[in-house]
Amino acid sequence: MILVIFQMQSALIASNIFKGLVWFVLPATLVICNDITAYIFGRMFGRTPLSSLSPKKTWEGAFGAFISTMLFSLLISKVLINFDFFLCPIKEIHAIPFLRTSCDTSQLAKDVSFTFAVPFSSNYNFTLQQIQLHALVLALFSSIIAPLGGLFASGFKRAVKIKDFANTIPGHGGITDRMDCQILMVMNII
Repeated sequence: MILVIFQMQSALIASNIFKGLVWFVLPATLVICNDITAYIFGRMFGRTPLSSLSPKKTWEGAFGAFISTMLFSLLISKVLINFDFFLCPIKEIHAIPFLRTSCDTSQLAKDVSFTFAVPFSSNYNFTLQQIQLHALVLALFSSIIAPLGGLFASGFKRAVKIKDFANTIPGHGGITDRMDCQILMVMNII
């Protein structure tokens, strides 16, 4: 089971990287942001358990992480759009890291305008870049669907009666314990 998960995840990550490094960096950072802020909000405000599989996860932590991840997605995508290195598809792997590449990024940088009618007030207008819309969808996915990978891993660990897959990172388990939410996230980009 572990080999299948690692092989599938590695193949999907490689596929995403060849489409552009942004399609690896953006989802990975959103999952990390969601995981960290869920922990912070859960510790600060958590009262209601989310699942019996992982009793330390709370609804309050999940809600705080959702809001934080959505806001972070707008910020990180605004930063990544400025670097062709992240946006351009990779044609081949070079031995020289951060090799300068250039491509047409105008599609991702294109502005999209929205107008909302607010009752008893004037209309509210705002503009987002295309990459920010992609980032918001990925943030939604990383806040709602990706944590299910963590719950799946928790259920698997409970079934074999272990707390962590390894003890590489003291207090957090191993690399697999840190990457369990990424399992479902990498399938979103394909």
